[in-house]
Amino acid sequence: MSAEPTQDSARIDVFGWTDTAIEFRRCGSLAEATDLASRYRFVWIDVEGVATADCAQHLERMAALSPLAADTLVEGVRRAGADDFGDLTIVTMRSHAPTGVVEFIDFLVSPRIVASIQEKTGLLSAVKALLPKPSTR
Repeated sequence: MSAEPTQDSARIDVFGWTDTAIEFRRCGSLAEATDLASRYRFVWIDVEGVATADCAQHLERMAALSPLAADTLVEGVRRAGADDFGDLTIVTMRSHAPTGVVEFIDFLVSPRIVASIQEKTGLLSAVKALLPKPSTR
């Protein structure tokens, strides 16, 4: 497993669904990203290179992350699986690079919010390419 990412390599993207479009915004902080969530019917926050503990702290208030769910996200067993917390599910997946490096991706899924937390960049770029061209706000 790779070392915990640093804030220097951070990238935080927000895709927000309105009634008529998908808006895209690259945020400078997790606080900015979580503050945007209330503007949209549905939001995907994609976080790369931010420590999982920092993500849990900011997502706790936005996604009604219970203390048990936050602990699961921060200190959970690093293997693929899912944990159900009622209106919130945490899914952990592994990505295997051709070089043999194993990387973990956590997804927080709730009725209005999906957050993906990745150690490195680019793992979900193919998914983002399938989205209609979002407008930038």
